[in-house]
Amino acid sequence: VLVSNSAGVHAIPIAEHVLAYMLIFARGFLSSLENQKKRLWQRGTDLTELYEKTVLIVGMGNIGSEVARRAHAFGCRVVALTRSGKTNSRFVHEIHKASALGRLLPKADFVISCLPGTLETHHIFDYGAFRLMKPTAYFINIGRGSLVHEKDLGAALDKKLIAGAALDVAEIEPLPASSPLWTMPNVIITPHHSGSSEYRAM
Repeated sequence: VLVSNSAGVHAIPIAEHVLAYMLIFARGFLSSLENQKKRLWQRGTDLTELYEKTVLIVGMGNIGSEVARRAHAFGCRVVALTRSGKTNSRFVHEIHKASALGRLLPKADFVISCLPGTLETHHIFDYGAFRLMKPTAYFINIGRGSLVHEKDLGAALDKKLIAGAALDVAEIEPLPASSPLWTMPNVIITPHHSGSSEYRAM
């Protein structure tokens, strides 16, 4: 019997997917694409850069490590959380234990969830967590749908506790058509395909 391990095989396309989300938000592409549909030439007023933004990566496995590499290349300040408070990545400026999540959320411009789905991580991102984030911050989940309390996320977005969210995973997949997340103007939803590329089959 042959046993193999393909851990990390999708880390590169997923990390690039995360950077794409970040650039869409930073450069105002959601508004620009809507304006294009209307043939409306209107410059964005809230554009920013990734340079010097604080990126909090929650979970530093293969995917988190590749996200750190790319965020670092854009000049971001990379802060990471791991269970042990240790990492081998040279692209991280700060490393903390997972218990520091509540203390670090208020400092992040982008929060990237790369955790596995376990009993310990179930709904770790709930209303309380989103309430700690900056109103200008963005939440990105490419870990597991179970990490996020989706109703709480919707409420946080509706009340403008955070600026936006990008989700490649959902608690129930496909994401039900009745979910309000589908129609929120500051939400990006992709159908759990961040690991896809011409080189890697899903």
